Amino acid sequence: MAEPETRFAELKRYVEFSAEDARLLRGFRGAAAPHFERITQEFYDRIRQHEEAHAVFTGEAQIARLQRSLVRWFERVFSGDYDEAYYAETTAIGRVHVKVGLPQRYMFTAMALIRSSLMQLAEASEPPGTRVPRAICRLLDLELAIMLESYRDDWISRIQHVERVEKEALGRSLAVTQHRYVNAVELAHVLIVGLDVGGVVKLFNREAERVTGFARDEVLGTPFVTALGFDQDGDAARLGEVLATFARMERERGLLRAARDGDRAQVRAHPHHPLAPHARALRGRRGLGVRARSRHDRRAGAAGPHAAAGAARGDRHPGRRSGP
Repeated sequence: MAEPETRFAELKRYVEFSAEDARLLRGFRGAAAPHFERITQEFYDRIRQHEEAHAVFTGEAQIARLQRSLVRWFERVFSGDYDEAYYAETTAIGRVHVKVGLPQRYMFTAMALIRSSLMQLAEASEPPGTRVPRAICRLLDLELAIMLESYRDDWISRIQHVERVEKEALGRSLAVTQHRYVNAVELAHVLIVGLDVGGVVKLFNREAERVTGFARDEVLGTPFVTALGFDQDGDAARLGEVLATFARMERERGLLRAARDGDRAQVRAHPHHPLAPHARALRGRRGLGVRARSRHDRRAGAAGPHAAAGAARGDRHPGRRSGP
């Protein structure tokens, strides 16, 4: 089974860099080497003319060190050996450029200067028709592609870091939100029921479970009036009017906000809420009447849910009317 193609091999195949190109570059080294110092000096003189590019460096001492490094780079470019070690070294050079903060655009312009100098040198030194200029262009294309990969890798690393930080911050925010929800809703000594505009139960807190005797999994996703056994002609009708008001407000004035799990009206029972009368009616149903409705009559279904609930209320409160 053939080994997978490396990134460097794929790049060389893409630009059609061949063993013949490597041979030509090695053969051109003797003619090019005496000019490496001059080309390097011209290269850094151009950098000094551009403040933003020159600002990357800490001073002339660093530039002097980098000039020597550029001369060694020229020697490596014309070495004739372009293997995976060569690729690794070019990658390391690209990472240095990223580390010192050299803007990516200067990678292009700097390589353009080097390409121009080397092409002029090849055209002046080699006989007409030589393939050395083409080999130089192909290798410089490889150099630029590899170095730009370093910028890409750094960008991906930065994005991943930002994503991790944002994810951690989101986790902390969700933890705080959950804590607030538990304290404000689950631990509140107030009956809190959330309905959507169709009257389906979406929220049922612990106090609602305690007051009604229903577990939340018994009522969530079911119509409120059916789950709690409201009189269809009395409480259910009034509740329907309130829910219709919420729906109309949502359509006409957009006053209801969209929750994450879909649009819904959060109906919370408190003294000034439109559903307060129904909350009081619900509290009036606590005790045997509601529990009988939940545990026995609702499942029986033989005499109808409201008849069963009415019978249960009659047994518990003999003189009480059937409505709240």
